[in-house]
Amino acid sequence: EEGNNRVESVIVMNGTEDVSQNYVINKIPGTLTIYQRPIEITAGSTETEYDGKEHIVSYTVSASGEDKGLVEDQNLTVSLQGEKQTFVGTYEVLVNDVSIKADGIDVTGNYAVTKKPGQIKINPANRAITVATLNAEKVYDGTPLTKDGFELLEGELFEGDRLEVISRGSIT
Repeated sequence: EEGNNRVESVIVMNGTEDVSQNYVINKIPGTLTIYQRPIEITAGSTETEYDGKEHIVSYTVSASGEDKGLVEDQNLTVSLQGEKQTFVGTYEVLVNDVSIKADGIDVTGNYAVTKKPGQIKINPANRAITVATLNAEKVYDGTPLTKDGFELLEGELFEGDRLEVISRGSIT
């Protein structure tokens, strides 16, 4: 706001004597300006192989320093979107909400917040498994021979994973 630093009083002194009456004093107010403090919030990134487990990233805040980063003794709260992933794919992690408080008072508006996305990339694990359908036999009786079921012959599934096998076979 222009003129927000007004002149309260002016006294002209000569030694210890006030000689202000000898002057026509014009008072021009100054302007005080506070600029937003830049702060950068970057969502975390990671790349890993699929292991059946949830992978979680957090965020980093630009280093504090002269005229940048978080002011000392102020509290930052950040919410992320997409920061928890389990399955194969590439997922963007976004910085959603940022809140900065000083003694419980919201001062977020005093910051120029830059939000940078991160990424979670989960690659296929390429774990080999061998699955076989079950065998069956019978003497010919004019009806089809079928056999549901399967067997895991080699390999191991990750914790939480399960096999669902559909077999389609019939012989008469």
